[in-house]
Parts: sequence; C-alpha cells; structure tokens
Amino acid sequence: RFVSTILDEHQLTVTELSAGGEILLYSRAQTRIFVESCEPLNVQYKLWKESDPKPENYSLLSRTSSVPEDTAVLDLKEDSLGPEERYKLDVLVSPKRLSNWEILGQTITLNARSGYPLKILEIGSEFPVLSPTTANTVEVTVGSFDSELSFLWKFTPNNLKLLSDNKSPRLVFEGTLSDQPLSSGETYTFTITVADKYQSISASRSFDVNVTPKDGSIQVFPLTGSELETQFTFNLTAWNDEHTPLRYETYLLVGSTRQLLSTRAWDKLELPAGPIEDNYEVTLEFNIFDSYGADTRIERNIQVLPLPADRLPGVIDSKLSTLQETVNSSARILTEDDSQKILGTIFVLDQATSRIDDGSKATNPQKLDFKTRFWNITSKTAKGATPQLKTQEMIFDVVQNLSLQPAYLIPSLIEKAFEIYSSTFADPAIVEESQVKSIISGLGNLLNRISEDPVLK
Repeated sequence: RFVSTILDEHQLTVTELSAGGEILLYSRAQTRIFVESCEPLNVQYKLWKESDPKPENYSLLSRTSSVPEDTAVLDLKEDSLGPEERYKLDVLVSPKRLSNWEILGQTITLNARSGYPLKILEIGSEFPVLSPTTANTVEVTVGSFDSELSFLWKFTPNNLKLLSDNKSPRLVFEGTLSDQPLSSGETYTFTITVADKYQSISASRSFDVNVTPKDGSIQVFPLTGSELETQFTFNLTAWNDEHTPLRYETYLLVGSTRQLLSTRAWDKLELPAGPIEDNYEVTLEFNIFDSYGADTRIERNIQVLPLPADRLPGVIDSKLSTLQETVNSSARILTEDDSQKILGTIFVLDQATSRIDDGSKATNPQKLDFKTRFWNITSKTAKGATPQLKTQEMIFDVVQNLSLQPAYLIPSLIEKAFEIYSSTFADPAIVEESQVKSIISGLGNLLNRISEDPVLK
C-alpha cells in the first residue's frame, strides 16, 4: 500500500494511492507501508478493531516510527491478531521539521485484515535424487491459513513427461524420456509459484538424476546344462554406488514375460529348456539397484538342453512333491525370499510342463494335474511374498483343459476346480485386487464353460 504526502509551507495532505482493497496485517510478522516524501517523516500507527465501540482507546497498537527514507515498518508480533478479523489502521504522517506534528500532520484511515504470511516451507521428493527409470514425485509444502491457493510448476530442462497436472501441490512425472532413462547425473530445477488472494511467492529446488550402479561384474557357470537338473550358479560382484545398500533381482525372460527367480547377489538356479529354434538358449536378466531404485540391467544367454521326454514328467512330479512338503510344513514359516523362490520354481516347472507330449490324446491328464498342483502351491505361499503369480494364465489353463478331458473325468475335475477357487478365495494371503479379480474371472469362465456344454451342465 502506498501513501503519498504532498507538502507546502502550511499543511500536509495525504492521498491513498491503493484504490479499494485492504492491507493484510501479519500476526507475528512485519507489514511494510511505503511512504513517498521529499524529507524525513514522523509516522504514527494506531490500530483498532472495526467492531470496537471505543476506537479512541487504541488498545491494540499505538506506536511512533521515524522514517528517514520511504519505508515504514509496522512490526506486529502480538498474538492478539486472529485470522480474518477486520481492523482500522490510522496512519498519521508529518514532516520531522514541524514542532507540533501531531496537530499539523495528516491522518489517513486504512482498512486492514489480519492474516498470516504465505510461506513455502519445503520442496521435497521421496528421495534426494530422481529415479532414471521409474515415476518421480516432487511436492511443495506450504504454510498458509488460506484454503484457496493456486499452484504452478515450471522445470528446466522442460522435457519431462508429466503424469499429473502442473497446477497442483504434487508434480508427478516419468523417469524416462521416449522410453529411455533420464540421463544419469543431469540436474533438473523445479520452480513452484504459490498464490492466495493477496500475495504470490516462488521458490526453486534442484535435483540430480540418480546414477546407476557401475563397475561390477557378473559370472555365470556353467553356460550349458540340462533343464531342471543342472544348477546354474551366478555371482554379482564389485558393484559400486554411493547409495547403499545395493539390491539384486534376477529374472528369467520368456517372450514378453519377466519372472523373478532370485533376490540375491549369489544363487543357484534350475532352468527350463530353451526353444530349439534358439539353439536351446534362455535369457537371464540381472538387475542391480541402489537404495533409491536406480538400476543397471544386464542380460546373459545360457544354453539349457531338454530332458528326454520319458524322464520329464517324473522330474516335474518329484520337484512338485518337494515344494508341496515345504509349503505344507507347519514347522517352518516361509520368508519373503522363500516364497519368491517357490514362485520362481513354479514358473520354471510350468514352462517345462508345456513340453510334455500329449500323444494321441486331446490333452494329457498329467498336465492338468501339474497345473492344479502349481495353483495349490502358489496359493499357499507366505502372505509377505510379492505376488508374481501367473494366476490368470493358470486358471484359464485349468478351465480350457477341462473341456478336453474324457467325459468320465469331467465331474471330478470340476469339483477339484471349484475346491481350488473356493479355498484360494478364502485364503487371507489373497489381498491384492488383481488376485481377487483373477480368481473371480477364472470362476466365471468355469461357470460359462459348464453352461455351454449340455454334458457338463
């Protein structure tokens, strides 16, 4: 707010330059009133509530300041100013050279409203660095009693792919540009402008894109072996990153599917045979993460030769029996790592099962038996495990195989399918929406299949 003083030899006139509006008085802060003058002034402030029947008491504030230049600071640190209260502020100004300035000076009464200064308390992110691969969030924390705030984010470089509006307190954006990771080590600066009805403030903060782990090595031995029998050993060593501890994940890649097999830096794996057209090679993907999620990915191809067809079912059956003993044992509580290993093994065995020859039959009953055992084991793994279930595919496999079985097997198989769905749905470990939807979808398909076939119905 600006107050202009115009002097002649005998009197002082005061003109308020702000047309309408109110002065915002900050409790526990400073309000600056700018005064234009050709010489030093005395300024006196008198503050009173608009509703006060006796404003002459000036009980809230009565203070005199000397203004050598053009700014008078009204320092309000009293707790008596509540938010959204209305006040009158009398400002008496007079040149210092006038001896009786309180009489010769001029007073202007201004409308005032109490409030609190708008402050940007923090610009923060989940981590102190940006992820080069996954979604990032930058958020502003504001100190204000005004609920009607506006926000506007700007950032440089301005090439980020936003996943949210840039006019909200939280800015969400991809960790990739055109499906490529953000450049490690690059710096992004975020500027937020926050405004209420009376003021607008801005602040900036810069974040570096996280650098992925480097300088390490991966050893895999042997590079050739047999499915479900050879134990392939891998070792991830000498990986460096400033953000520790490091985390490791090893995946088996099958088509577009990535199945997690291990979360260790050193482990032994049994693998399914690779496709004959790829010279029986399978691909392992090794991921090394720092503590903020930046990861380095490296692939290795391994030749896994198929077992003879007459031996394969027996090997699968033996390994399934071992898994069933593990998950059914009441003497052992499965850890998340145990559960993840079981789910990975189920995936490997499922891949091997697909190679069992159906012979002259429409399908092999043993295949269906393996599929149902897979699902039973999967549904009994520990609650703490991260779900890597092929739930949808397993249920559809069971439903599809039902229609291919000999007629005398159908009733018992239907009963078995309903038993699996019911027990799984009641399992307290099934908590994720995707799992529940898969079970309901599978059950719905089973009912539809029954209703379409007169014999099944």
